[in-house]
This record gives sequence, C-alpha cells and structure tokens, in this order.
Amino acid sequence: YVRRAAEAQSYLIDRNPVVGSAVTDWLQTEIVAIPGDRMQQVTVTHPDGEILTITKADAEQANFTVAAIPEGRELQYEGVANVMGNVLANLTLQDVETRIQPDEPVTVTEFRTFDGLVITAESIERGEEAWAAFRAGYDQPAPSTAALAEEGDNASPETEPNVEAEARDLDERLNGWRYRIAAFQFDQLTRRMDDLLRPLPDES
Repeated sequence: YVRRAAEAQSYLIDRNPVVGSAVTDWLQTEIVAIPGDRMQQVTVTHPDGEILTITKADAEQANFTVAAIPEGRELQYEGVANVMGNVLANLTLQDVETRIQPDEPVTVTEFRTFDGLVITAESIERGEEAWAAFRAGYDQPAPSTAALAEEGDNASPETEPNVEAEARDLDERLNGWRYRIAAFQFDQLTRRMDDLLRPLPDES
C-alpha cells in the first residue's frame, strides 16, 4: 500500500516502489548552467596569493586570452584556458550540506558574463573530497564602443533586468549551501598558471 503525502487515502499497488538511497536520487543535481559563450572573464585567486585571469574582448572571440604570461613561457595550446570559461555550463553536485560558516582558506573564482552576471565560487578540498560554495550578483556592464557608436551621442546604457533577476534567483538558491563536486570540475575551478603553460621551445 502507498499513500500520497498529506492525503488520507491509501492505494494498493502491484509493484515494489524503488526508493533511491543516494543523495542525487532525491535532489536536482544541477548547480548552475551558464553557457561558456556568455563568459567574459574568469579570475582565480589562490590562498597563496597567485591570481590567474582569462578574458575575452567580445563573445565572438574563440579562445580566452590569458593575462600576465611569464617570460619564457607560452600556452600549451591556443584554447587551453577555455575549459575554465565553460566549467559553469554543466556544474553538478554529488552531495550538499548547509554552509553554517565560511571555509578557510579557499580558492576564490569569479566569473563575469558579458551581460553582467557575476558568480563567485569558493572552493576547498577536504581529504579526497572537493567542495564549493557559490554566490551570485549583478554588475551592470559598460556599453561597448560599437554599441555606443550605433546608438549615437544620445545613447544611455541599457539595463539588463532579466540578468538582474537571474542573479537574484541564483543567489537565493545557492547562498547558504556547500556542494560536493567532481574532482575534474574542482580542477577546472582552481586552475593555476602552470596548468596552462609550457616553456618556450629552445631555438638554439
């Protein structure tokens, strides 16, 4: 027999119900789904002070530009940083818990989209488990030079009400929780400069 929640009526059924035993059987596993083509800038700040920043000048740019590449180094390949800009496209949880107090020390990764959405991730490892907490906000983007030229001298910056609402909804859903994520997604959130570079070829 089974009974729906908040109902007095019971029902005779002809099969054994399958009840999931894993957290992911009961939860929506998607944390965020921000397409990579929206991403303008990603900045990773490690506890030891290392900062890695990748950017795109516009949405049509194929590969992210890596800032401040040290002398004598080069990118492993042209699109090596793209995985950092795409990590939020399909970020899923393996477990979740209430975030009662902040973690320390954490790697802070800030994602900024061309339309003003800002996602901040705070990532930490506990033994073999990778955890991340998220906040969302809105920062109105400056109008591009091309847009201003098209609209003329009387143009005023347009607001992005849909993105602003998106940021509020995301923050309400994400803030206050900490998510266990796959190791490969943690690695994408916490890349270092050395993960992207190789020595310049010896020309001697």
